[in-house]
Amino acid sequence: MILLLDAGNSHLKWAQLSEGTLTPFDFGVCAYTHLDTFQTLLKSLPNIKSIIGVAVCGTEKQTQIDDCSLQPITWQKSQKSALGITNHYEREEEHGPDRWFNVLGARLFCPDQPLIVVSSGTAITVDAITDDQQYLGGSILPGIHLMHQSLTHNTAHLNKALGQHQDFARNTADAIVTGIIDAACGAIDKQKLRLQQFCQSNQVKTILTGGNATILHPFLDKDTQTVDNLVLFGLARWVNQL
Repeated sequence: MILLLDAGNSHLKWAQLSEGTLTPFDFGVCAYTHLDTFQTLLKSLPNIKSIIGVAVCGTEKQTQIDDCSLQPITWQKSQKSALGITNHYEREEEHGPDRWFNVLGARLFCPDQPLIVVSSGTAITVDAITDDQQYLGGSILPGIHLMHQSLTHNTAHLNKALGQHQDFARNTADAIVTGIIDAACGAIDKQKLRLQQFCQSNQVKTILTGGNATILHPFLDKDTQTVDNLVLFGLARWVNQL
C-alpha cells in the first residue's frame, strides 16, 4: 500500500492507495497543530510500501511532517510533462505542485474537454487546460478568508463577521461576503472565457476543489463539478503510471 499526502497551507490531508489502482481510499485530514493524529495513523499502517506527497506548506511544516514518519517521504514537484499533459509554466520550480497535481487529478473526471481547474483554499488558483492536453497556466488570488481578513483588519469600521451573499446586500457583513464571492467567481469566469476563446469551444468544464469549494459552487456555472482531495487523485494517477 502507498500513502499519499497533500500538505496544504492549513491542513495535512492523506489517503491510501493500493498498487495498480487509480482510486485512493480512507481519506483523512488534520491541522498542523494536531500532527499526532498523523503519527497515530502511521503506527496503525505497518504495510506502507512508500509515502509520496505534495507540499506547499513551507519548510517548517514540511519538516514536522517528515519528523512524524519512520520512513522517508518522497515529495513531488511540478513537472514539465506527465500523463500526456504538457506544462507551459515558464519555470516549473515556481509552479505550485498542488496546482500541477490538481490538473493531473482533474483529467480523471474530465478526460478530453477544455478544462478550468479551481482550488479554493487559503488561496484560490484558477488553471486552464486545453482539449489537446496543454496546461496553459492560470491565476492566483487570495482565498475567501484571506480577502475577508484583509478588509476587516486593514479598513476602519469593517470589522464584521462573515455575512451571506446577496444580490443587493443591505448590511456591511453581507456586502463584504458578496464582494468576495463575486470577485472569486469573476476571476473564474474570466479565465473560462479566455479558454473558450483560445480553444474556440463552448464546451469548457470546471472542476472545483478545496476547503471552500462548497461556498463557491452555488455561484458558478451549472457544469461545475466539485471533487474533494483532487491533489490526492492526481498523485494516485501519477503513481499508477510509474
